[in-house]
Amino acid sequence: MTRDSAIHDRFAAVVPATLPTRKLGVFLAIAFGLHWLAAGYLLLEGATVADRNFSAATYNAIIVAASFTPALATLLTRWLTDEGLGVEQLLLVPDFRGNWRTYLVAALVPLVLAVVGAVVYFAVFPASLAADPLAAYVTAVGVGGLGIGVGLATVAAVTLASLVLGAVMLLGEEVGWRAYLLPKLSPLGTRTATVLTGVLWGIWHFPFIYLGVNYPNATWLGMAAIAWVTTLYGTFLAWTTYRTGSVWPAAVGHAAFNTSSRWGPAVAEQTPNLAVGPGTGGVIGAVGWLVVAGWLLARSSVFSRGDAGASESTGSADPVE
Repeated sequence: MTRDSAIHDRFAAVVPATLPTRKLGVFLAIAFGLHWLAAGYLLLEGATVADRNFSAATYNAIIVAASFTPALATLLTRWLTDEGLGVEQLLLVPDFRGNWRTYLVAALVPLVLAVVGAVVYFAVFPASLAADPLAAYVTAVGVGGLGIGVGLATVAAVTLASLVLGAVMLLGEEVGWRAYLLPKLSPLGTRTATVLTGVLWGIWHFPFIYLGVNYPNATWLGMAAIAWVTTLYGTFLAWTTYRTGSVWPAAVGHAAFNTSSRWGPAVAEQTPNLAVGPGTGGVIGAVGWLVVAGWLLARSSVFSRGDAGASESTGSADPVE
């Protein structure tokens, strides 16, 4: 990881001087209301974890549409409260050249921690690991007929593509959580804002977790797991946003997390309890994120300086060493 800089001036420019409670209330009401309304529709249609009496296409379309509610809430809130909708105000300036190191970290750290989480999980539950993990993996992801070598190469190419396409899709969430809620909460201090954003992000998922999304075999434990995990890796996503003044690295990191969270379960002998592991969405599977989040909150200048003054910034992006 490269040497820290403090909060980027692009981010500091959208941090209010005081906590904007009215704007926060409007944003949260829209983001939660629309998302939970979509889940409510599915419940009224008779959806349950065991019996979803509608087509998979309809189900998936509603989930995808609901994932854009934070971005929609951002746009509506800024419009209703007379705030601008410029690219810089929405933290949508990519600034890849100035922040390429952070982009690289955002893409790679979730992939590495997915492996770490799976290793820890299977160390605790060794009987859960498939006898031939590589063969199990290529079979689980649908490329077993290509052979292990070609299959893994295909997976690598698909993973790279998913980081790019996934980042674009996940702006639907990140424009809400990291580009709107995080700066609006930052007058409380960057640590507090980061943890609150992560917890609220997790709670926002609850209705769909109840319906079996992410944790189909552990609905109630899944709610606790999602709030825990979104707080941990949400800290990392917040760090990338504070550091670069752009929401794009967080979108890349989010895409990398989602893509790699399937790796551990793919090499399990039987269907595991996903709220525990071996994917990074489980409590044990997320152990690497616990270490990273703890280190960032304790040692990163983004947080130590930010709590001294959330509007403090540097005009630089990634420092040149």
